[in-house]
Amino acid sequence: HDDLGSGITEISMLAARAVAQAVLAEQGEAQTEVAIRGDQRWVRGLQDVRLPPAPSAPVDGVALLIGGAGGIGVALSRALVAQGWTRLAWIGRRPLDATISASIRPVEALGPIRRAEHLGLTLADRSILRMSDAELLEPFRIKGAATLALYEALRGQPVERLTLHSSGQSLVGLPGQANYAAASALQDALGLWLN
Repeated sequence: HDDLGSGITEISMLAARAVAQAVLAEQGEAQTEVAIRGDQRWVRGLQDVRLPPAPSAPVDGVALLIGGAGGIGVALSRALVAQGWTRLAWIGRRPLDATISASIRPVEALGPIRRAEHLGLTLADRSILRMSDAELLEPFRIKGAATLALYEALRGQPVERLTLHSSGQSLVGLPGQANYAAASALQDALGLWLN
């Protein structure tokens, strides 16, 4: 059928009947994205995640935040300090300025990294057709290459938690953010692969 697209070019009659039945069974459901893979049905969506309780005493170690100087990073830093983290390290692309300086103070001796948070992001706010190649690829460098570099850099450290702060845009997308949504989906996939 023309509405189904031309992605499947050759398929056996038995498989075609099974695919058609699965597609017809999805009509009228609220989910917009369903994948039928073999005999399994996959629905794209969000799930609640229950995190372990926050430590109640000072934590011996460093919490490393990639992209920590942005609004989310500053808010997370405050929450980590409230949880007992006494040593935080920020790594980012922005040059040190008065705003960042007011939010941090020098750290004398860091110690082992026990927690890492990847918060890095970049937004271009324009259609892919109007982006330069560099603008198109920048989120992939930050969400993809930087995630892998962080993972490699943490080998040998006693890391108890690595959190990748992707984006809901990987599920829903927003106008002018297709490259960021795709890069966030890449980071989601990397998180599953690294796990």
